[in-house]
Amino acid sequence: MRTTIRLVAVLSCALMASSNAAGAQAVFPVEVDVTTGAFAGSYTGTISVDESFIPAIGGVTLRASNSDLTVMFDFVDGAGAPFTFDEMDDDSAPGFPAFFLTDGAPVSLDYRVPGGVAANGFQFFTDGRFIYGGQGGGEGTYTILPAPSSASLVLLGGVLAVRRRR
Repeated sequence: MRTTIRLVAVLSCALMASSNAAGAQAVFPVEVDVTTGAFAGSYTGTISVDESFIPAIGGVTLRASNSDLTVMFDFVDGAGAPFTFDEMDDDSAPGFPAFFLTDGAPVSLDYRVPGGVAANGFQFFTDGRFIYGGQGGGEGTYTILPAPSSASLVLLGGVLAVRRRR
């Protein structure tokens, strides 16, 4: 049993060390559920950031200007055709978008694309709301999922805790 605990601890440390190396990217999937308006439906995107900028403890605000932050969001253009937007479409780039994390976990995104860039214009608010303005407008909610490497660390930590209790 002690061998198992030691093995899990060594693997956890090795995984954390390799994931925090400069240049390793954490990719957080984003799911958007638009519930009203002409473009009601489900949309997806990703938030990517160099893992070396993500602290394990405490809060942090990451931006393209300070952390290699990239945002990709698949939505629709003014005609309703599929279109992929990125962080440079934010009207306040490179200071925005802003991605907020606490203890390494995603909290929210502040990302706004004006109607001049996307005839629809849309915004992710820090309270989890999503709105768009084109075709009469609509709204919904978004969720940022943990990066897969973060989920692996949580799983390994859980295995260690369960083994320790026995």
